[in-house]
Amino acid sequence: MNIGNTGGSGAMTPEQKKMLELAAARLGISPEELARRLHSGNISSIASGNSQLAKVLGDKQAMERLMNSPQAKALLASLAKSQDKR
Repeated sequence: MNIGNTGGSGAMTPEQKKMLELAAARLGISPEELARRLHSGNISSIASGNSQLAKVLGDKQAMERLMNSPQAKALLASLAKSQDKR
């Protein structure tokens, strides 16, 4: 999969590509593999092998804390802004 493509919905912004590369590096997989898993919608396959991520994804309160963090809010705002530009 070309990480420069979002699966038919347009090219990724440089910021999105960089986020994908950083996340993939942290997960120990290639950016292409992470993109494939994200596009498939199978989040549990991303968490496999990463017990800390799996723990957070399985804990509703931890997910709420994560999603309410300033970093997550900034990331979501950035993604929303890039979607609005299309």
